[in-house]
Amino acid sequence: MTFRFFHGGSVDEGASEGCETYYTDQDKDGYGIDVDPKCTCGPGGTYTTQESGDCDDEDPDANLSATEQCNGKDDDWFSVQALDLTWNP
Repeated sequence: MTFRFFHGGSVDEGASEGCETYYTDQDKDGYGIDVDPKCTCGPGGTYTTQESGDCDDEDPDANLSATEQCNGKDDDWFSVQALDLTWNP
């Protein structure tokens, strides 16, 4: 006879061995915001993409693969990336 006891945990909880990083993608453009990524066993809720780098997660036309348009906004996020002053000696 086998007894199983509920211990209050959950199945495949975050940061499980083999988990992968997912990002929130509110605008469904395939790119997520870099803030608050989660390591999970698969996509879930708003954490649906493994691609980070969305510059405007409320606009599906503004992301790293977008083509820059003459519309008064930074569609491809190039100028923001150009300002990255990370120094790697």
